Amino acid sequence: MRIFHYTWESFLWDDVMNNNLSSPDNVLNGPDCFGIYYVTGSHFVYGQETMLYIGKAQLQRFGYRLSQHDDFIVTNIPRISRIYVGKLLERDQANMENWGDVIHLTENLFINSHVPAMNAMSVKWLLDEETYGDILVCNWGDIGFILPEISGYRFSSKYWNQQNYSEKTLTE
Repeated sequence: MRIFHYTWESFLWDDVMNNNLSSPDNVLNGPDCFGIYYVTGSHFVYGQETMLYIGKAQLQRFGYRLSQHDDFIVTNIPRISRIYVGKLLERDQANMENWGDVIHLTENLFINSHVPAMNAMSVKWLLDEETYGDILVCNWGDIGFILPEISGYRFSSKYWNQQNYSEKTLTE
């Protein structure tokens, strides 16, 4: 079993966006600012305080990555309220490629397990058993809307058996 830990903190969206996100002095550009983030806000269908989007800061820090999100400004999102950043703990500083892969895998697992309103990637299929079946993600701190633990056992094809689930609905 591969166990990955993220520690979470939240920020008001306006406070984050009003700061210079590209500045090396920004709190979201520290040496430990790699991992997963998600934004919450209003959605026309899903209502207030909805998880809107999950993304990753894999090869660049959170601040630099968020500065590239012009798509949040030009879309018809009524209001973005908060951003949650989850920093990957216990990173091997000597092997960025390895923990970059961890961030990529866990982003897919987060999207598949939480199905945010604005992510289309990774929600249309079961995740591959060989890749995701032995992953457990533990979330600590100010986690907001996410699950405290996310298991690849639950959200991969590891235990899915189509023969166990009939095509009939409960009323048939």
